[in-house]
Amino acid sequence: MYYSATGLLAAAILLIENQDILLHSNSAFQKPTWKVYRQFLISVLVYYAADITWGILESGKHDRLLFADTSVYFVAMAVGIVLWTRYIVVYLDEGGTFERLLTYAGRAIAFLVTVMTIINFFHPVLFTVDKECVYHALPFRYIILISQIILLFLISAYALSSMIRHGSMNGHRQRYRTLGSFGLIMAVCLFAQLWYPYLPLYATAYMLGTCLLRAFVIGDEKEAYRLGLEEATRIAELKQSVEKTEKAYRNALRTSSVFENIVSALSEDYFNVFYIDLDTDDYIEYGSRTEAGFLSAENHGTNFFEESKANARSLIYEEDRGRFLEAMEKEKLQEEIRKNGTFITQYRLLINGVPTYVNMKATCGKQDSRHLIIGINSIDAQMKDRAAALRAREERKTYMRLSALVGNLIVLYFVDPETERFTEFSATRDFDELGIAKQGDAFFRTTRENGRWTVHPEDYEMFCSLVTLENVLHAIDQDGMFSYDYRLMRGGLPTYVRLRAARIEENGKSMLIIGLLDEDAQIRREQKFAHDLSEAKRMATVDALTGVKNKHAYQQWEERINAKILSGDQEPFAVAVCDINNMKTVNDRYGHKEGDACIRQACSRICRVFDHSPVFRIGGDEFVVLLTGEDYARREELLEEINELPEDLSSIRAGETISTGMARYRKDRHASLSAVFEEADQEMYRKKESMKAMLDSD
Repeated sequence: MYYSATGLLAAAILLIENQDILLHSNSAFQKPTWKVYRQFLISVLVYYAADITWGILESGKHDRLLFADTSVYFVAMAVGIVLWTRYIVVYLDEGGTFERLLTYAGRAIAFLVTVMTIINFFHPVLFTVDKECVYHALPFRYIILISQIILLFLISAYALSSMIRHGSMNGHRQRYRTLGSFGLIMAVCLFAQLWYPYLPLYATAYMLGTCLLRAFVIGDEKEAYRLGLEEATRIAELKQSVEKTEKAYRNALRTSSVFENIVSALSEDYFNVFYIDLDTDDYIEYGSRTEAGFLSAENHGTNFFEESKANARSLIYEEDRGRFLEAMEKEKLQEEIRKNGTFITQYRLLINGVPTYVNMKATCGKQDSRHLIIGINSIDAQMKDRAAALRAREERKTYMRLSALVGNLIVLYFVDPETERFTEFSATRDFDELGIAKQGDAFFRTTRENGRWTVHPEDYEMFCSLVTLENVLHAIDQDGMFSYDYRLMRGGLPTYVRLRAARIEENGKSMLIIGLLDEDAQIRREQKFAHDLSEAKRMATVDALTGVKNKHAYQQWEERINAKILSGDQEPFAVAVCDINNMKTVNDRYGHKEGDACIRQACSRICRVFDHSPVFRIGGDEFVVLLTGEDYARREELLEEINELPEDLSSIRAGETISTGMARYRKDRHASLSAVFEEADQEMYRKKESMKAMLDSD
């Protein structure tokens, strides 16, 4: 029972200090950080409840209930860690990779503890409770507690590093220091709990930590909120007072003849109005329109036209300055108004250094020709929309000209290499059906994401690795253009396309123009040509009757081998010369068709015996074999096999036997392949004579 006393005291302190947060008694606690903190406090209360219950059950010796409560204890501890991690991440709100890693680590620990607790019911891995209600810790308990300790240290380090990064924010240093201290207190007490499980150290740490948080973080924020609320109330009262004063002023102004002249002469959308006495050039300037729709007097002055010309040097865009100064000639302006009733001109006004299109309208009052009224309103959006429409029309013309010139243009993009913002120029109908955005940000990332369903799967990985901003700019800087061929899925079928990119200058800014060209027909023609050329080369070195290499191929091998012999790099090899016996008899007696059959049969036998070596047909019934590797090692055995005769020599028909001679390459006496061949050829003729003598004697 003594064990539960600490938990009861800690729970009472937490409820007393944080009843406003737990009960939502203040609207300030609606903000995200305090919502998470409220969830954290609830998890702490659940932990206290489990810890208090544990002491009661252990004292009463209820072993099964103690086992269940200990399981809840572990889960409540893990949930507290998760919510504390979340609170730190939301509070610091730096949005970095480390924050995400902390969040994932907290969730992983909670998931691991939950799973291990469930497993523990069936196969103890965390702890056991014996019949005497004695708690026994098992290895996995130490693993999960140590992982929580490590996470608490990392959270504390993160909070303290934020304090260092925001060192100038004195009001926050104390808060960050408290957040870091909370994690350190929890980690140290949890480490001690590893060795003293019967002491309520973790509950003590929670109690101390939540008190610190209330005193130096939550209390500080609550006071700041109260002061901010008072300041907002004062501002609202001041604003209300100002509005009453302005309303009274507007009501007075509404009755004046000056205001009546302005309202009758100008429409509502002017942000500056000048009321000028043409006899004296004195003027009143009225500033921006208020929410109630009235203009308020801001400035009085003299020599309006001279001041306007002087101000033009700093306020009017340089390209429009001459036209503005010409328009502000007093006599010319009056003449225009007498003739047309009004004078209107557009120019660009420099607002914060940025050229902004404005419209100036000048007229005289209907019943007062002595006073000139000039109103200025912004037409920047309309002018820029008009310029964009004209530019789009010109871009469309450019695209149509490019399409007519290139013929196979699928789509064209303009990309800002600094921001990767892109705009589609135009596209073919089947490309539009792919559903790709016509403008947006992050062009290259968006292109790779779209490639998941638009690029052929076999080309996608290479597409992602090559089509990046860095690769494109590097290729353009090095070669003047980036070009890459791949297969685009159009209508469910792969189509060869070519992506090309180059730099252009537009309004003094470097831009990327990226086009996609339909190269399917051209690339397929190139592929067919390459295949046909390869097949032609292959056919040029293959014997048409037998399918083995022909004499031309043998000559190519001879050149390569002679070069290696000359350089001293040639590996050991042997040459076997094979000749079919009695082929003339076959051709004379049975015809060339039967002779061809004998040649194919003999070739098949030669290939079967020398199955690891290239075979060449260099004459009508003569074959050469170049033995290397395994066949070279077994050359004597293979020579006997190819020259072997059947036991019954009388059954041999013409064209069924082969005479073979062999010679191996020796550096000391062979300077070329032909020298080895000659030696093998002589051996073949000797073998042929011996076979003929053997068959004739039979």
